[in-house]
Amino acid sequence: MAQALRQLVMPAVFFAWLGVGLILLPLISGVILLLLPATSIEVWKAVITDPQIPKAFAITLFSALGSTLIALLIASWTMMRLYPSKH
Repeated sequence: MAQALRQLVMPAVFFAWLGVGLILLPLISGVILLLLPATSIEVWKAVITDPQIPKAFAITLFSALGSTLIALLIASWTMMRLYPSKH
């Protein structure tokens, strides 16, 4: 019984891993090609000396904190409205 079940499951497992590999292989190679320039110190010097970086960092930080605060307020308001209370 176990041998017959094993013979049925093994091809399915193989094809499942083959499908996962076909999807992940291009993604992994793309990430490697994307990260290769990040190992160069010249790239980081260019990023740090760019005059737009401080303003871009400030805008990114402001929008991230603002959206987090808005999401927290909406979630809190929703929970206050939906939570059963006697008051």
